Amino acid sequence: MSYSLEATYHRTALLLGLLTGEEVHRWAERVIERERVPPDEVVDLVSVSSTDLSALRHALWPLVVDPEPLAVLRGILALLHADLEPGRRGVADTVTVMRQMRSMLRLPTELYAELNAVLVEQSSRKTAVPEWLQSFANEHLELFRSHSLSRRRLPTGDPAMPRCLALTAVAVALLGPVGMHAQAPTGAANRAAMDQLEFMVGRWRGEAWMQRGTERVQTTMTETVERKLGGVVLQVEGLGVIPGADSMPQRVVHHAFAIISFDSQAKTYGLRSYIASGQFGDFTVSLVPGGVSWSREVPGGRVRNTAKISDGSWHEVGEFSRDGVDWVQIMEMRLHREP
Repeated sequence: MSYSLEATYHRTALLLGLLTGEEVHRWAERVIERERVPPDEVVDLVSVSSTDLSALRHALWPLVVDPEPLAVLRGILALLHADLEPGRRGVADTVTVMRQMRSMLRLPTELYAELNAVLVEQSSRKTAVPEWLQSFANEHLELFRSHSLSRRRLPTGDPAMPRCLALTAVAVALLGPVGMHAQAPTGAANRAAMDQLEFMVGRWRGEAWMQRGTERVQTTMTETVERKLGGVVLQVEGLGVIPGADSMPQRVVHHAFAIISFDSQAKTYGLRSYIASGQFGDFTVSLVPGGVSWSREVPGGRVRNTAKISDGSWHEVGEFSRDGVDWVQIMEMRLHREP
């Protein structure tokens, strides 16, 4: 099976709380062992802490197929059945995961309708979910045999082994056949396009406010922007906190992670943003005088953000419009680049 489908399966299972970080690490190590030239992203994955599930999901993102193919979704349902049958997960928790699938994943229409119907039926017939999941047993989980292996307890060995595997893979990649590298895309066009966004790179910190219903929430905001994958994407992480009073810990009120990339065929920039609840959105990105703007349709209207960045200052305004004509400001932040 393609490691892209395997990566999609593991990332989706991680998102839904069905896998541990250690299991993802073991999968990455097996890919490194079996692939003559393993993807750099898989090599990098073993260096991400197995306890930082958010970082693992982010590291898996460049490898995945989006949206999740039906084979992956059926594999996830097979995993739910495999955990439910021996009692590793109860029916109530299984129902919760299925509801998360319904709200967080872009399910095909037929599967969405089927899953929704069985959740409704479960409220009146308590065996509906277990019986439905039974239909996904065996054949679909078998597609992801690497995962079923990963659930076995591995012998204790040298703790440095994952790092050795990663270094070996890097050496193979560097010393591989010249012809193989000559045929691979260079990413030059994407890299050149991303050079136009170099002004965003850095660690930025300052004050911000955002509208939450009728309340205006004041926060201390940090934006960290880095070029990744050799410069072909920008990784953006924003964190808004309210400092705690006295000895109380600070409170996180905003946490978002985004990837900005360039489509060399369509000649457009795009941004995919995630928030800590698991929700995500795709935005169209445009260069504007002195900065950058991104926008997307949302229920009831459209949102857009415009960031003007120059001389070490970042001034961003977020707006909402119901008709695309009249705009209402919903957030603002003023940041300064840290040394």
